[in-house]
Amino acid sequence: MKALRPVIAAALCLLTAAGAWSDGAEKPLVEQFEIPTEDGLATLRGQIEFPAGGPGPYPWVIMIPGTGAFDRDVHFAVDMEDMPPFDEKGLIFKDLALGITLRGMAAVRFDKRGITCNMITLTGNSPIEKGEDEKEDIRALTRRYLDECIDGGIRLKVTPETIRSDIVTVYRHAVRNPRLAPRRLVVFAHSEGAIHVPRLLRERKLRATAAVLMGMPPGSPKYTIHWQLVDRLVGMVLRCDSDGDGRVTADELDAGGYGSLKPFFKDRLGKGAKLDRDTLTGFYEARYQERVKKIAGVPDTAPYGKLASMRWRKMWFFDDRDILDDLCKFRGTIILHSGDNDMQTPGKLAFAAVRKREKDFPRVPELVLHEGLGHTLGESPLFGPMKLEARKRLLDDIARAAGLRGKATRDAAQPGGDTRHAGR
Repeated sequence: MKALRPVIAAALCLLTAAGAWSDGAEKPLVEQFEIPTEDGLATLRGQIEFPAGGPGPYPWVIMIPGTGAFDRDVHFAVDMEDMPPFDEKGLIFKDLALGITLRGMAAVRFDKRGITCNMITLTGNSPIEKGEDEKEDIRALTRRYLDECIDGGIRLKVTPETIRSDIVTVYRHAVRNPRLAPRRLVVFAHSEGAIHVPRLLRERKLRATAAVLMGMPPGSPKYTIHWQLVDRLVGMVLRCDSDGDGRVTADELDAGGYGSLKPFFKDRLGKGAKLDRDTLTGFYEARYQERVKKIAGVPDTAPYGKLASMRWRKMWFFDDRDILDDLCKFRGTIILHSGDNDMQTPGKLAFAAVRKREKDFPRVPELVLHEGLGHTLGESPLFGPMKLEARKRLLDDIARAAGLRGKATRDAAQPGGDTRHAGR
């Protein structure tokens, strides 16, 4: 397939001013790019945002998203399944790129293959006339999003290998840019991105000064999905235990919002018995094993919804390669940010695993646990927008990892800062 690639990667580079900056600050330059994927099956589109003032070369950050149909902005917010207008702070990567450039670094971000827009760019973030049934309005908008923003023909060929290949393709394009300092790269990755990045660093397909990972999974993909489908669910049901005896009754299930589970435990609950941790674990473990068996029988090339191939889905159930086995081989700076209310990749569990293996790292990773915050360092256990204080700490750590200390900034994390920026 490599023979299908042009001799020189065709990059469409359009230098444009990114507008809407406060207090007369100079506008940064944005360089758009389009480059073919390594397998020749798709085109990767993205942009490099340069800080204002001077030609560089600048330290830079390549931004790797987690699981989801994300374009370069990464719309991942509590209101994303409602109707516009949406809170634009929910464009997680776009918002972080603002802080990155204001700290004197360049930001590189890209659309995942087969993704062309998000709910905000699709609608222009303008109100849509509502009908009599709001739920139907939301369903109609969702269908429009799936039709206009996602190329199913491309997405259904996505595998773990194509994800990593696309990251490397964007990196190889960016590292040749004369305005970027090739040896001053910080890789920033969120969630599933933190599975792929350590492997690429170990294989030296990414050559970076530092890695800053947010919401890193607590182990291998297989370990992580098992925790989500067994341990997490057991813990959630046990929260219904209102009297603290370590067991849950039918009435407690109802009161805790888990009444739908009663049919699964009809025999036990019908006799007045209570569900304890062992019973719940056995129940969810059996369901997990059934799912594993079912997934194993599906061909790798079969579709997983409209978002990926089954080969990608199988990664979560059969890939037992521990993230830390790769990450501990990286000799650069490592900074990990997680929320202690993260219900996808629990920070406390991930950090405990790192502490057990500190001696394996050339440099002990820095661990930053954000109290009360979730997977995207927001108030939601899963979604953004990111809390202002957490955003500032994360951005300051990225700048420090790039070798920038004490640089004055003016962005959304400071009084009077402008939260807006363009670039698309």
